[in-house]
Amino acid sequence: METFWQDLRYSLRTLLKRPGFTFVVVTTLALGIGANATIFTWIKAVLLASLPGIEQPEKLVEIWGATRNNSALSSSYVDYLDYRDQNKVLSGFDRPPSATS
Repeated sequence: METFWQDLRYSLRTLLKRPGFTFVVVTTLALGIGANATIFTWIKAVLLASLPGIEQPEKLVEIWGATRNNSALSSSYVDYLDYRDQNKVLSGFDRPPSATS
């Protein structure tokens, strides 16, 4: 533990001898920490927040198609209509609110 305190005192002395370098280091750390906090706050708010109107979000599923070489494909609206009409397993597979017929 004594060597830790010696190293800390040496670091502080070195930083105080070079105020320009210290300013750059402290500014870089502050910008990095601030950017990380901002990004993670945004990710939490946009991607991880619960969806409004969804009572049981753990029961949501996402349906993707697949090609012969197992690469994922998003589904089209025509695929959705086919899934909806032939669905025997999933509940709440209704027409989305934005779609009109």
